[in-house]
Amino acid sequence: MRTYAVIAAAGSSRRMGTGENKVFLRFNGKSVLELCIGQLIKSGCFGCIAIAVREDEMDDAREVLSHFPGTEFILTRGGDTRQASIRNALDLIPEDADVIAVHDAARCFVSPELVRRCVDTAKEKGSAVPVRISTDTVKQLGENGIVLRTLDRSHIGLAETPQVFEAGLLRRAYANAEKTGLIGTDDSSIVEALGITPFIVETTEENLKITYKNDIKKGESMAGDKNSLRIGNGIDIHRFKEGRPLIIGGAEIPFDLGLDGHSDADVLTHAVMDALLGAAGLPDIGVQFPDTDPAYKDISSLILLKKVTDLIKKEGFRPLSIDATLILQSPKISPYVDDMKMNISAVTGCPVNIKATTPERLGHLGRNEGAEAHAVCLIEHL
Repeated sequence: MRTYAVIAAAGSSRRMGTGENKVFLRFNGKSVLELCIGQLIKSGCFGCIAIAVREDEMDDAREVLSHFPGTEFILTRGGDTRQASIRNALDLIPEDADVIAVHDAARCFVSPELVRRCVDTAKEKGSAVPVRISTDTVKQLGENGIVLRTLDRSHIGLAETPQVFEAGLLRRAYANAEKTGLIGTDDSSIVEALGITPFIVETTEENLKITYKNDIKKGESMAGDKNSLRIGNGIDIHRFKEGRPLIIGGAEIPFDLGLDGHSDADVLTHAVMDALLGAAGLPDIGVQFPDTDPAYKDISSLILLKKVTDLIKKEGFRPLSIDATLILQSPKISPYVDDMKMNISAVTGCPVNIKATTPERLGHLGRNEGAEAHAVCLIEHL
């Protein structure tokens, strides 16, 4: 059977209150949308996944999809409502579809097992809606927060996604909703308007929907970010070359040799940058600032460090501390260490410690052929 998934990812995230689409929030280095796609793929149920996103976020979505080579995707523009977004996606799904699952991207931790149970039920019975039976006492409220009555919670179910339907049924339901002007709160309510009662798949498992700010901490825990601290390490090495200034930690050191590289070859700052990028789960400086790009020719590595710091802040991190070690035979750098600390700290906004050691004239560093630096950093996810 041809089984498709539709992911609704075009919401405004008003209840989140951050001003940005929550589907691009990151947990443990992966966006909500990427986590959601990954869980659906792990279920092994779908031949193709359609995703509805806001028009101004198409490029961001394409970048996420590039992480899943070999998976067939349909990318479509979202509508003004969730219902309109799903309808846009349905219009692009081929007519040979047998079963279609509709899932909210915000439920990015859905278990593959629940997805399989819903799809299998829909294949057998034509529909499947995951429902978590309420364990709380449920109150019906009137105006001004007045309790009208207490409902029998044994008959209360909280509908989640993925909601899965025989493709023809779902298409008829959406066509009927468009014709009658019905706005459903979920896909099953739109199907119910046809007089059809969907089948329920009972679940007690956690299927968190990222909706409010306080859901972010829950998401971090579920993604493995039980504490928000990350450690990264970076290593860099450059050979000496005549005719270049020697720049280390942003300080220019009097010497008859400089370090060879596309930028200013600041070996210490490069190690710090890679440590920060590694802690945030991002590609290294060779990817961020390729030596084939003339824009970075002889550029100050402190400028590149500022770009790295801004990048990890955009990902929701801030540097907490940096500890680095420089290895070289000569020259003596102790008179410049305080300047190096100040330069790097001014850019990253965190305490910086720098040590130096000599290789005791051993190996290529001992022959004064170059310099090497190691850095370790601690960053925090806000």
